Amino acid sequence: MLTEIPVIEIVDLKNSNKETVEILGRAFHDIGFCFIRMPEVTSILPRVFNEFKKVFNLSEIVKGKYAHPEIFYQRGWTPPFTELALACRGRGLPDAKENWFIGPEFENDPTRHNSFNHAENIWPEEVPDFKKVM
Repeated sequence: MLTEIPVIEIVDLKNSNKETVEILGRAFHDIGFCFIRMPEVTSILPRVFNEFKKVFNLSEIVKGKYAHPEIFYQRGWTPPFTELALACRGRGLPDAKENWFIGPEFENDPTRHNSFNHAENIWPEEVPDFKKVM
């Protein structure tokens, strides 16, 4: 049984390294998660965080233009105290966090835009580099 969160290299997963796959399975069974080291992602995180900071620093009035309850906030801005986690339902304890949901883009398959799960992404015009960085 694992007692510490394992660190797994993405390259080992991509290569289907047997030992790595076994550790991944044990991590999810014993602990519930693991840390996957991805140098190509790590290198861009400072820019990603900077763009998200710009978005979340916008006023609530501006962010409100990008809130879409009609698709259950599955794209764009979700205001604080809007989401209700499964464990909190029935207790009236919504999450204090705010979100900006972005999903996959299906530019070559317009049939995928038929539900809130496949809605088009919403990009704040006030932060012009946000889409490019994301």
